[in-house]
Amino acid sequence: MNRKRIEIQVVAVFSDFFPTDEPKEIGYYLNGIDKESLIKFCVHLLGLKTKNSIYDNPLNFLDMFFRESNKEFKDYITNIIIKKYKKGVRIIIPLSILKILEFALLIDNKSDQSQTLENEEINIFKVILIENEKFSINQIEATRTTTNILPYNNPYRFLSTMFNGFELTNQNFTNSIICQSIKSFYLLEFLQSNEKTKNLYTSLLKNYECKDTIDFLSKLINITTYIYGKKKEGSTILQLDPHDPNHKTLLKFLNNFIINSKDVSSDIDFTIIRSNPLYKISDIEYLPIFDLFIIDLLHKGIYFILDKIYKALPSVERKKIGDFRGFYCKEYFEEQLLYKLLDEIYKKNNITFTGSTMLRVLEKEEPDYYIRNGKYVYLIEAKDILIKKEVKTSFDFNLIEEEFKKKLLFDSNSNSKKAVLQLITSIQKIINNEFIFDGGLNPRKVQIYSIIVVQDHQYNVPGLNYMLNMWFFEELLKLGVENINIEKVKPLTIMDIDTFILYSTYFKKNKVKLHTLIDNYHAKYTKCKIKGTDIKGIIQEQIDEPIPFSLYIDNYFAKVPNFQILPISKLREKLLTLVKK
Repeated sequence: MNRKRIEIQVVAVFSDFFPTDEPKEIGYYLNGIDKESLIKFCVHLLGLKTKNSIYDNPLNFLDMFFRESNKEFKDYITNIIIKKYKKGVRIIIPLSILKILEFALLIDNKSDQSQTLENEEINIFKVILIENEKFSINQIEATRTTTNILPYNNPYRFLSTMFNGFELTNQNFTNSIICQSIKSFYLLEFLQSNEKTKNLYTSLLKNYECKDTIDFLSKLINITTYIYGKKKEGSTILQLDPHDPNHKTLLKFLNNFIINSKDVSSDIDFTIIRSNPLYKISDIEYLPIFDLFIIDLLHKGIYFILDKIYKALPSVERKKIGDFRGFYCKEYFEEQLLYKLLDEIYKKNNITFTGSTMLRVLEKEEPDYYIRNGKYVYLIEAKDILIKKEVKTSFDFNLIEEEFKKKLLFDSNSNSKKAVLQLITSIQKIINNEFIFDGGLNPRKVQIYSIIVVQDHQYNVPGLNYMLNMWFFEELLKLGVENINIEKVKPLTIMDIDTFILYSTYFKKNKVKLHTLIDNYHAKYTKCKIKGTDIKGIIQEQIDEPIPFSLYIDNYFAKVPNFQILPISKLREKLLTLVKK
C-alpha cells in the first residue's frame, strides 16, 4: 500500500485559460442544459477518485470529458496545460462540482435543452474553472491571514486553506464504512437500553419501518455496498428489482434519503445534500450523489435523523433526555462509545479509570479516561465538537482559531475550561501527587501523554494538532513558572476515535505501543518541545507536511505485514457478534 501524503494541489482556473474574458454568473453558462443531464454529469465527476485516479493526469481527463467534435477546444486547453502547468494541475475538486450540483438541483425547467451537446461540454468546463478560481482565491486569502504568525506559519496555512474541503478528499472509504457502522450499532444499542431514550429508539424504527437495530443498519449498509463493487470511476446507479418481495419496503427506506431540490437554496457546507445524498431517477433507479456523503449516513446521518425525531417527541419525552446534543456527547460518545472501546483494549492489563468513576468519588473535574502502563500515563479527553459552518467555510485563520479556542481551550461566555486546560489541570494533579486514584503512580518517573479524542473526520485536518499543541505548551510553561516539573509531559495528540476501532486488536495484544507511535509522530510532524520556563522556551522547527495523527497511524499500519481491515462481507457478522456481547 502506498504511503498517503497531504498535498496542496495546483488547481486549473478560468483566468489561466481565458485571460481576456470576464467570468459571468453560473446561470449564463448552464441555462439551457437539461436538469437531470446536468445532475448526472456532476455526480459522474464526483464519482472520480480524488487520489490515484487515471484522471489525475489532466490530459486523460480532457480525453474523457470532451467528445471528438470538440477537439479544437480540447486542443486549446491541452496546449495551455502543457505550457503553463507542465501537466501538474488538478481540474476536478469536489467543492467546485458540489457548487455546480447545487445550481443544477435548483433548475425549475427539467426538460430545458436549448444548448447543443458541444456547447454543454464547453460551458460546463468553463463553470468548473470559474468555481475552481473562487476556491483558489479563497485559499490565497486564507494564506494571507496566516502571514503574520511567526516564526513558522506553515501548519496554520495548511489549517486555514484546507479546513473547508479536506474531509471531501481525504477519507479511506473502507475504513469509514466499518467504523461508522460499528459506532452506530453501539449508539442504537445504547438508545434501546437507556430508559430516557427508549421512545426515541422505537420512533426511529417506526419511522423507517425496521424491526430492530440490525434491520435498520443492514439497510443503510446495503446502500453503501456499491462502493466496493465499482469497477470503474464515475457514478453508479442503484437499481432495484421490482419483482423482489421486499421492493416496496426498500423503496420506502430509500425515499427517506432522496434530495429535495427546494431545500438546497439556503444550504451552507452542503448540509442538505449530505443529509439526503440520493437522487431519485425512478421507482427502480436511484443515483448516489457522492460516495462520502453516502458513507456519512451510517453514523453522522443517524445523529441528525435522531435529532430531528427528538425535536418531534412530546415534551415529556424530551425532558427525560434534556439537551439532545449534550446527551449524545456525554452519555453516548464519552460514557458509552469511548469507555467500551478503551475498556476492551486496556482494562485487563493496565490501570484504568473512567471519568464517571472518578467524578462520582471526587465530585470534581477529572479526565474522561485514565490509563497507566508502568510509567506511561495517558490522560484522555473526549470531545465531539461542532464548528460553525460559517467559520468552517470562511477560509479565515483568525475566525478558525477563535472558534477552536472556544471549543477546545476556554469558553469565556460560559467561563469554562475546555479540553486543553482540563488536561493541564490533570497533569498538575499528577505531578503534585494529588491524583488519589492510582496508588502505584510515581510522579518522579511518570511519562504523561495527553490525548484529545474526536469523532468527526474534519478534525483530522493538517495543522490543527500543531496549533493545539502550541496552546498546550503555553499553558504548560505557566506550570513551569510555578516550579512544577514539566519535563515528563509529552506533546498533545488529537486522535480520531476510529483509530481505536480499526487497530484495537493490535493495541490490545500490545503488538504496538501507543506511546511509541505518539513519540515518533511528534518527532517528525510537530517538532515542538519545551526548554526553559518562559514563552521563548517553546522550540519550533519548520514543518513541511503537518499531517494528522490519524494519517500517520494509517501509514504505519499499511506497512504491517499481513495487516487486514475487516472486509465489508464480514461487517454484518461483526455487528451480530456485538449483539451477542
